[in-house]
Amino acid sequence: MKPSTKSLDKQLDEIYDAIDALMTIGAWEFLDDLFVYWDSKVWRTDLDILLALATASLPAKSKLPFRERFMETCLNFYPDPELWKGLL
Repeated sequence: MKPSTKSLDKQLDEIYDAIDALMTIGAWEFLDDLFVYWDSKVWRTDLDILLALATASLPAKSKLPFRERFMETCLNFYPDPELWKGLL
């Protein structure tokens, strides 16, 4: 079941706020560990959520080694390269 637009908007806002807060305090290891978790959930996560995770974390991609694996998994489940353009 797809979340309602209001619910999805709230989830997206929370993702952006949380990732921004973690990057602001330099919690790189913790944030990278979250990508380990999210990587195992790609197959059952709404595409909008995956795109939010990828977009919000883009400025710190060089500090998040497991993000690359997460992005590969996303690309495997959603192979349209246009979805991930500029996010890899």
